[in-house]
Formats: sequence, C-alpha cells, structure tokens
Amino acid sequence: VVIEGGPLTGKTEILKTTMQKLKEQKANAIYINSTLPLGDWVCEWKLFGKNLESRVNRFLSNLPDDYYLIIDNAEKLQDSRKLEIASQLVERARAVMVGCTKYDYVHPRIKARLETNTSFRAYHIGSSPVETIDVTYFLLAGILVIITLMGAINLVLLAAALRLLFLGTRMNK
Repeated sequence: VVIEGGPLTGKTEILKTTMQKLKEQKANAIYINSTLPLGDWVCEWKLFGKNLESRVNRFLSNLPDDYYLIIDNAEKLQDSRKLEIASQLVERARAVMVGCTKYDYVHPRIKARLETNTSFRAYHIGSSPVETIDVTYFLLAGILVIITLMGAINLVLLAAALRLLFLGTRMNK
C-alpha cells in the first residue's frame, strides 16, 4: 500500500497509527523513517554490537519469517546502503505500507519490489493542507456574507486578510 500526499496531509500519522495497531495485535512490524540516518534505524531496533554494520547484518539475518514493513518518507530513500537494506526488507516482508509525497519520486528499485505484489494499491490523500477544508473557511464565508449584506466593504477586506492569516498559521504548524 502506498499513501501519497503533500506535506501535513497526515501520512505519517496514518503510518504510525497502523504501526501501533500492529503492535497491539502482537504482529511483527518494522517502522523505518527514511529521513533518519541508518544509525537511528539500528537504535530503534535495539541492537548492540561493535559497529553499525555488524548490528545491521545481525538484524537482517534474524528477521522473522512473517513481518509487516512500514516506510515513511520513502522518496527520501536514496543512500545506497539504506536503499539496499530497505530493498531486502521490502522483498521479504509479508506486507508493505509506504508513505511518500509523490510516488514518482520513490527510488525505482523500491517501486519495482512493491509493484511485483498483486495486491499493490496506491492512495492519494491530498497534495497540501490548503486542499483540506477546515472550519475557518465556513466561518469566515458566513461572516463575509453578513458583512457584505450590512454594506461594510472595509470589513470584507479585513475578513479576507484574516482568512489568509488563518491559512498561514495552519500551514506553519
């Protein structure tokens, strides 16, 4: 499954909620955030060893037979070693869930592994927070209608400026 959407559309929240549900069901699940360095992946796996490479190799050699893989920010997976590890994980996983801003930006190696699965699905959840409708839109639209009917044109301009302020605040949260 690929969850595609712009910044702040809720992809990471969906992936983390899925991970939490899998853990509640005692399922083997691996979560990878591609923006983090490989060392952080290993820390999350709670492996200890002399060096990073030995910990990664131990992890890959001891993978369970049946596990779910969740990859966040998959389009940022470009480093050769991280890409190699992610490819191995995708290939061996029971099911894979990927979050990305645009599926076209995901590395071809990962895409090829994902698309070999017959149950491959991609979902687009919006390209930006501006596409999502919020309550302030309806509130200010109602206020604009009332102010216009009252004939206070200066207040209409003020309301339009407030709407832009709300949008700017929401985009920068």
